[in-house]
Parts: sequence; structure tokens; C-alpha cells
Amino acid sequence: TLGMFTAMAHKEERFLTMTYPLICLAAAVSADVALDFLRQLLAVVCVCFWGKAKDSPRYFAIRRLLVNAAAVLLVLGTSTLSISRNAALHFHFRAPLSLYEKLYYDITAAAEAPSGGVCIGKEWYRFPSSFFLPDRAQSSPPD
Repeated sequence: TLGMFTAMAHKEERFLTMTYPLICLAAAVSADVALDFLRQLLAVVCVCFWGKAKDSPRYFAIRRLLVNAAAVLLVLGTSTLSISRNAALHFHFRAPLSLYEKLYYDITAAAEAPSGGVCIGKEWYRFPSSFFLPDRAQSSPPD
């Protein structure tokens, strides 16, 4: 499924939602494999360059500290990217809701009911945006 969505030029996030658990699972397995590779690499580096025996308690402590630091950095980096994406979605896609908030206050503050209606375009079947307007305002889908 993910391969099919990767090849598509136009992706809608609502269709990608079903692949997110698989992406998270693949990321977790990849992180585990990468950390295991780092453990193996540190074993080779310590033995080759410092001549430390693999059974040394100091060797295990250093290796555990470095691998744990790498794991923490990986989690912090991933968390930062996730929070950044959520913040970007919140700040960059709130324009329609901000517009309806302004319309609500403008229509409510008006002395008389506005004539005509509020054209909501294609939004009428995706989201019940007309609920954000006061009762005396009319919303209508385009003709």
C-alpha cells in the first residue's frame, strides 16, 4: 500500500491514515536494528583501537552509555519533528476556521441580518462549516 501511495503524484492524507501504524512499526524496527548495529560497531572500535577486552565492565558501561545517548537523541529528534509538523498543521491550516470566527462576530455585531448568504464553495459537503455561523446568517452551496 505504501509503495502505491509513494508512486502517486497527488496524495491526500485521509487515504494515508491506514498506513501510519505500519510506518511506525517499520520505524521502530529500523531504530532497533540501527542501535544494534551501533552496539556491534562500538564493540569492534573498542577492541581494535583501545585493545579493551569485550568482557571488561568498563567497556560495557561505555558502550551502554553511548548507545543509550544515541537512542535518546533519536527519540528527541523524532519528537521534535512530530511536534513541528503538528504545529505547522495547526498554524497553516486554520485559515477557514479563523474566517468563520470573524464572520460570526461580524454578523452577530450587525444591527440587522445581512442580506444574501455566505457562499461556502465546495466546503458544504466536507465539513458542516455553517454551524459556525449565527442562526440569522444563511449559508448556501454554490449553484
